[in-house]
Amino acid sequence: MTVWDALIIGAAQCVALFPGISRSGVTICTALMLGIEPRKAFYFSFLLAIPAILGAFVFDLSDWGGISSAVLIQYGIGMCVSALVGVFSLKFLDRLVARRQLYIFAPYCAVLGVAILGYLAYNFFV
Repeated sequence: MTVWDALIIGAAQCVALFPGISRSGVTICTALMLGIEPRKAFYFSFLLAIPAILGAFVFDLSDWGGISSAVLIQYGIGMCVSALVGVFSLKFLDRLVARRQLYIFAPYCAVLGVAILGYLAYNFFV
């Protein structure tokens, strides 16, 4: 991967600012279109998530001023559980990427896409 590739992939993350667009999906797809190996695209995509997640965390810290210690403990437990589930999910996804089996998600994405377009069309015309 070149510096130019990394800049293009980083810029592609901006597409994920639109609701319903997956940041990791955009970055992985962009990397694959640039000819980067699927596994490297996967790892780079999730490395790019670290600054975004930390930035969101720091940005939200200002809202934590009047929170009780009991609520902070609940937040801590929730963060730990989320981290564990995230690690196992990423390991599963890593295996799918290594085996080039991302097509497993195609039916889900197609059905969801049609459902969302139907919902939007219904609400637009009604």
